[in-house]
Amino acid sequence: RISTGKRASMYEAIVAANYLETDSDFQQRTIIGGLLLHLTDQFTAIGRIGYERITDPSIAPIRGPVWSLGGRLALGKSSYAQVEYGHRFGDVSWLAEFDFELTPRLVVQGDYKDTLVPIQLTYLQGIEDLFNEDGILEIPSPRSPGTPDATAIDEVIRDKNFQFLARYQIDLRSFELNVRHLERRFLNLQETEKTLQFGMSLDERLSRKLSYVFSANFFETYAPLVGSPGSQNYRLDLAARYQLGTNTMLTGGYLWQLESTEDNDDSYENVLRVGIQRQF
Repeated sequence: RISTGKRASMYEAIVAANYLETDSDFQQRTIIGGLLLHLTDQFTAIGRIGYERITDPSIAPIRGPVWSLGGRLALGKSSYAQVEYGHRFGDVSWLAEFDFELTPRLVVQGDYKDTLVPIQLTYLQGIEDLFNEDGILEIPSPRSPGTPDATAIDEVIRDKNFQFLARYQIDLRSFELNVRHLERRFLNLQETEKTLQFGMSLDERLSRKLSYVFSANFFETYAPLVGSPGSQNYRLDLAARYQLGTNTMLTGGYLWQLESTEDNDDSYENVLRVGIQRQF
């Protein structure tokens, strides 16, 4: 990623390139250039254009230009709303998001995305977590549950994703409420799957050395694909960090997850992890 940064007050130019390859011969190549024009103190015009290519042994290559146009409106020092319209994989895409600081302690955020996504990308949604070196304490946002359908390996999905988050900060304690609605339209199958999520989390620093994050999430697939049972997914996460010395931290975490389906085919998992992080 290369950017002009804050050198010019009227604009910012960005070029970003991405290459991803897995051991199953999936490859994604993307290069996108963007221009942000600060037309006034409150409004910024946004333009992006680039090229994207995805290859996988199970499908014909998916490739083509990607572009978007939109704008961002600053509503205060820490508040904004943004809308973009564009094209991806040969069809219309939308992005709308907002971030409002209602009080110094209360922040609300939300976004809506509507775009085409090859199903292979949904299998790799969590791969970026492998490269997140700063996420030792943070708990990643849980991905929507679901078992990939082998008959839909060559599918392209119309993915509509709405998320709302409210965060309240008091002293050394932070509370979050998260609501998501996901709608996936399988274009070849002409079927739609809908999932609703509710989540809550608590992030607290107990002392100068000890802090933790706890989250609870509930998913319900209330409109499953034809022939698939509806399901409920319950997830509890706990992550902690303890400062052993100036450059050393002890980290740990625990995950409990239960998936219950309408055909009584339930499954659960427990994951316990510990580690040491040292800076040199």
